Amino acid sequence: MTRASRAPRRRRLCAGAGLVRRLAGVSLAFALGCGGYPPVPQPSAPLAVTRAELRGPYAAAVPLVWLDEQRVLLHTDERLIRARVRDGAWTVEEERQLDAAPGTQLRISADCVSPVSAVVSLREEQRRGDIVTSSFRGHLVFPELEALDRSVALREYGGWLGEPDACPVPPEAAPSRAPFGDARGAMPGGLDVVHHDHALGLRIAVDRAGGFDAAPSDWSATIRYITPADAIAHELARDDARARATAADPAAPSPTLPPPPEARPAVTVPAGPWVYPHTFFKTLSCFSCGCSCYEHFAARSAAGRVFAAVSGEAVADAHEGLYLFVAEQGAWQPLAVGGELAGVAIAPSGTQALVRLGPALLHVRW
Repeated sequence: MTRASRAPRRRRLCAGAGLVRRLAGVSLAFALGCGGYPPVPQPSAPLAVTRAELRGPYAAAVPLVWLDEQRVLLHTDERLIRARVRDGAWTVEEERQLDAAPGTQLRISADCVSPVSAVVSLREEQRRGDIVTSSFRGHLVFPELEALDRSVALREYGGWLGEPDACPVPPEAAPSRAPFGDARGAMPGGLDVVHHDHALGLRIAVDRAGGFDAAPSDWSATIRYITPADAIAHELARDDARARATAADPAAPSPTLPPPPEARPAVTVPAGPWVYPHTFFKTLSCFSCGCSCYEHFAARSAAGRVFAAVSGEAVADAHEGLYLFVAEQGAWQPLAVGGELAGVAIAPSGTQALVRLGPALLHVRW
């Protein structure tokens, strides 16, 4: 079931539980996982939050990446947009329309975005009643984001595609495929390098202890900083080891690899309000693979500051959104929470972000 269909159902279920609770004095809301959540802390520092007004065909745009402290790359279902903010006012500088085949709708997702280039996936969807058929169309490669109408090629992209902002080193620039040392002090399966801190010029990898259904004292995440060359060498070694293990025994577990060297000290962060023991009925509502399938923690780093984008169908509306880790307090500060998180982009300075939270596009500064 998609988020679009699950979220309204969850709201109706929780509204009904609240009515029963008022009428019968029964804490059904808590049993259903609709109440009793840990509260979201108040911001420890002043925030400036304004709506980024993009009108007309740009009204539903989702942020991808800041190109500098004034310009942002965004997308809608059918176009890429470069917008600029000046004195609180947003203007669209350039756009590229991406045409879908007749009878289909184009879906855009960013496989790899950096301040200077992007690789974008295109899928075409065709709807017949409640059935949606999706087919992969290819990748658009934007070697130069300064001109969205130039240097664009639709082709397969061979490389290490990750989450938005995880732009890889091109395959021809990748270092040797030799693995790192031996397997002592290794991590199962190797690290997944998921993000790039553009200000530091480093990749980050995240080790997370378990899902959100836990005692807060039992949960933590460690953010490790790695040079791009070491990150790519690690991913190559991991992929080679997996391929060799699978060829020898398809049922073999993932091989163990040592982590790559760290370029600066790792940062370990504690649980936020989104981590708490789930009730029986909340767990039951996460059919069929459990709540961890519908709860997502995406760490980000900008200028060495650590952020968390928390989202998912099983995450309480009050908890979903963007947080900043305040090292001096050892705690998370909410920056934009309280709705469905569709996209977030953090400026290279780590002092502002653009967040698509529910129907609003928010420009947050701190």
